[in-house]
Amino acid sequence: MSRSYTNILNALLLAGYIKCTAFTHILNALYRK
Repeated sequence: MSRSYTNILNALLLAGYIKCTAFTHILNALYRK
């Protein structure tokens, strides 16, 4: 159970990291225009 919980937590952290990086890339692209 703890292993699945850590897997879900890692997946959420990875998804949040990808969303944050994508958001910063979009902001940088808009700022450079």
